[in-house]
Amino acid sequence: MVEREAPWPLPYFHYAEIVKQGGHAARYARQLAEYYAVIMAEKVPEGGSALAVNHGGVVELGVVACLPAVDFTNWGDASEFCEGARLFWDDGRFVNGEVLRIST
Repeated sequence: MVEREAPWPLPYFHYAEIVKQGGHAARYARQLAEYYAVIMAEKVPEGGSALAVNHGGVVELGVVACLPAVDFTNWGDASEFCEGARLFWDDGRFVNGEVLRIST
């Protein structure tokens, strides 16, 4: 169901719109965001970092769910192989992010 609602590849802003609509993909995205928040709050020391390695579509869904107020129109297309995003955590929540691209 998630793949049907949120096929890969789509630009980040499309995934954000899918999450706003609700449904299976939105629930999955919220579960990812909750999981990432638990890791940051309970497992990563202050000033530390964590790396999550995912498949296409999972990266984007997790990021947009962690940052629901962000406008993703400038983030561009879906992450390609070996690309992803960096999320910034402060005061118990995700506060910002940036897409990480491989330069060619």
